[in-house]
Amino acid sequence: MNGAGLGLAGPMEEPDPKSAVSRQIDAERSSAPQAASRPAVVLVEDSNSDAYLVRLALERVSPKPELTHFRDPEKALECLASLAGGAVPDLLILDLNIPRKDGFEVLAALREMPGLCGMAVLVLTSSISPEDRRRATACGVRRFLSKPMMLDDFLRTVGAAVQEAIREARTRGASS
Repeated sequence: MNGAGLGLAGPMEEPDPKSAVSRQIDAERSSAPQAASRPAVVLVEDSNSDAYLVRLALERVSPKPELTHFRDPEKALECLASLAGGAVPDLLILDLNIPRKDGFEVLAALREMPGLCGMAVLVLTSSISPEDRRRATACGVRRFLSKPMMLDDFLRTVGAAVQEAIREARTRGASS
């Protein structure tokens, strides 16, 4: 699976994630003032069940973000690199424990991409390691969440963290 847009029924195939992300960003930002447009969120998560829970948590965010899901971190980086210099997503939600490239490799690659090095990143991981938190912070991550085990906690915590990260990213974007 290259990328997937998550709907109420769960994941669905997205044949061209680059154009899906860029179309969504362009359409949302050109049709309404930035403050009222739907935020664009990219999720890099190999677990479909965790991705579905993130999608449920985003139901609590207002305005409701448009979510594009990648199971493959390399495909996510390709898509993001193609957007550099144009409209980029408001937020990247990143799992650290993903195959092919771990989350730290994704962060390092992202920080090397012009136009993306300042993109807001929320690490959402099963790791509770203080060393992982320290490494993520050193890579510029401002929000690091260990995945809560209880469903209500997950939905509340992730929803609130995404809401705040988007608000902060848009405030930074408006002032630059």
